[in-house]
Amino acid sequence: MTSNIKKIIVDPRCRINYSSYYIEGLKSLFGSRMIEFRCLQDIDTEPSGGMAVKIVVDGVEKCVFFDCWDGNNINENMYQWADAYGKVNLRHDDAHRDKIVPMGPNFGIGLWNPVTSILKGVKHHRIIKRHSGGNFKQPLKSFIRNYAYMFIRRKRYGYYHRFTDEEQPGYIFSLSTLWWGELSINTTNRYRGDFMRLCKQHMDVFEGGFYYVSNAEKESKVYSRYLEEYHDMIYKSRLSMTEYDKRNRKSWFVFSTPSVIGCLGWKLGEYLCEGKAIISTPLNNVMPGNFENGVHYLEVKDTQEMEEAIVRLRDDADLVNRLKRNAWDYFNEWVSPEASVRHVLARAGIVIP
Repeated sequence: MTSNIKKIIVDPRCRINYSSYYIEGLKSLFGSRMIEFRCLQDIDTEPSGGMAVKIVVDGVEKCVFFDCWDGNNINENMYQWADAYGKVNLRHDDAHRDKIVPMGPNFGIGLWNPVTSILKGVKHHRIIKRHSGGNFKQPLKSFIRNYAYMFIRRKRYGYYHRFTDEEQPGYIFSLSTLWWGELSINTTNRYRGDFMRLCKQHMDVFEGGFYYVSNAEKESKVYSRYLEEYHDMIYKSRLSMTEYDKRNRKSWFVFSTPSVIGCLGWKLGEYLCEGKAIISTPLNNVMPGNFENGVHYLEVKDTQEMEEAIVRLRDDADLVNRLKRNAWDYFNEWVSPEASVRHVLARAGIVIP
């Protein structure tokens, strides 16, 4: 079915800062005027963890679900509803399912200016509340918070989607949240901490560390131990997004590892979008296309391999540049907002010229 799309309906019962990536893709392909936010009548339960979209093509309705949540479980109700089911954190065991399309990592982006964002949030809250007959209990203030996040802590897509050519040899920047769950402490924090320590040892200049989370010491018995271990790299105030991105682009290469619950983190999406040379621990979830070790990134399984990769990239500018270009090309073909939407719609039988 070639694209003769008459209407795109987006259900506002989604977490907007996660779904913004795919709204951007829809806007890019079809324009903002084609998109209407309305609760879909044939969805009985809240489509949690993603964004439900109905597309009217030549009088035929196609149902698409963009599952953009951190968890790797399939929302079975939405899977049955959808003609195509795009999934960010897709288990290898689920990749064979007929409607499934792996989308790879995403990240939150800003869609509107501050005033429009707040007005949209108020409007969408009213739409949901009216649809639910008053049973929608989320307070307006907490609902609006995710809309505000998009302009307070995120930037427009074009800000991220610029091929990076600002790297400085010998300089590394790495800044992440110091998480407190048991899985994060044993994996995410440990791998990031090892990377930082090795960069301090082998690179000319290292900047960065861990963001301190104020309530974490109450929730984790070992958080204080991690604060002590990384005492020289703790940030108690956040960098602005502009300063964070400036230092990130300057970094000779970057490091990625599955985040809090083993998910494809936003950092990986941002790194691919900016065309960075990436060192990564093994990914738990399916990537679209052929995301190849040694071509698009360097995979490391332990501290020794991590150290070898750091020294290798430190000394090989040609390899850094090849990884950068390949990461950028891969992103544009498979992971960008526009590419993600194209691939998912294709599974629903909608071909975009």
